[in-house]
Amino acid sequence: MSRTAKIGIFQVVADYSWAPDKCVEHMLELAEECLKEKADVVTMPEWYQYKTGEAANVEKSKLYIDDNLERSSKLAKKYGAYVVTWDLEHTADGKVYNTSFIYGRDGSEVGRFRKVHPTSGELGYGISRGHDFPVFELDFAKVGIMICFDNKFPESAGILARNGAEIILYPLYGEWGDMAPSDLWEVCLRARAIDNGVYIVPSQLNNGIMYKTRTAYTGIVSPGGHVVKTLDEPGSHAVVEIDLEKLDEKHVNRGKNEIARFRAGMLKARNYAAYKILSQEP
Repeated sequence: MSRTAKIGIFQVVADYSWAPDKCVEHMLELAEECLKEKADVVTMPEWYQYKTGEAANVEKSKLYIDDNLERSSKLAKKYGAYVVTWDLEHTADGKVYNTSFIYGRDGSEVGRFRKVHPTSGELGYGISRGHDFPVFELDFAKVGIMICFDNKFPESAGILARNGAEIILYPLYGEWGDMAPSDLWEVCLRARAIDNGVYIVPSQLNNGIMYKTRTAYTGIVSPGGHVVKTLDEPGSHAVVEIDLEKLDEKHVNRGKNEIARFRAGMLKARNYAAYKILSQEP
């Protein structure tokens, strides 16, 4: 019998004139639309409230994070679902992390993920690095998170999969419109899914308003590397049911379409002893 899950995704309106509280309101309204349609989990993009990572916006985030987290928690409890929101986490020791927070069906915090690979710009305005890739055992699947620049490094998805992730949620700002080749982002995204036999669920801020060419999207990619769903319209949402046991409905490989079988084969074939150099600073 197949295991399935309903994934809620939405594409925000990326209006840079909106204040953070209006952005949070819009984001949570779209999340609620997904939850009304019985989504098991809904995930949100990176940097939406603040748009840019200037030092002033990092400081400003202190005024908004508590309301975002409290409302996300209440939304999860109201619908008995998982809500994964994003914000800038300020710790008691003065550090700031680019963080996704998971709230469970009862509204309690299940866990949080701190971006492991902040960009050079983020590091410049005070964002600290996270140091691990935790996997959270939700009641429908094991779920991991990577944030934006984390996806540029194949180790991110590889570690999450090695730790048992079946779904990787992927909040991101977007992708630069002048990047060449223009399909680089999607190639990386689909490769991470194929390499590790996982679903990847990108949720982006930028939907083409700033750039003529959109090279990223909000959507779902299957473990077989196929794009299951994308959202094009600002303010749109969708709930997509996925099969957690099949690589892909379109996947044909001599009848081998079982995710568990694929993962077991890949883990057995990997030669971890040959990867030692990756754990050393260059």
